Amino acid sequence: MFLNKPLNLKLRPPGKYAGWRLLSILLMGVLLLASLFTYYFIYNNIYTTLADANAVIALNSQIGGETVDQGAYEKSLVLLATKETPYIIPTTTRDIFRNNIIEMYETKASTTTTTTVPATP
Repeated sequence: MFLNKPLNLKLRPPGKYAGWRLLSILLMGVLLLASLFTYYFIYNNIYTTLADANAVIALNSQIGGETVDQGAYEKSLVLLATKETPYIIPTTTRDIFRNNIIEMYETKASTTTTTTVPATP
């Protein structure tokens, strides 16, 4: 029956319910977007949660006592201590504006003392 009638695609003038019709269409669109966003949020967080839970289970199964290299540990502590000590700038620095390299080496040579170690019999 309906196939024999031609389609009436003419626009009707807006009636007194046109605002409500537009509001319901917008409301349905907002609800659809909210449900899609909720689905996307749950989808991502469920798989992230499952992956994190699998990682925790895998890490818990591999917990065991590890041997610690005590020598390397003490060496790292010494290196950290030397890193934390402040660098002291020497007072006998070279003056870069004058060419007195020879004087600097001469003063170093005159201030250093040499000690001889007696030979053991």
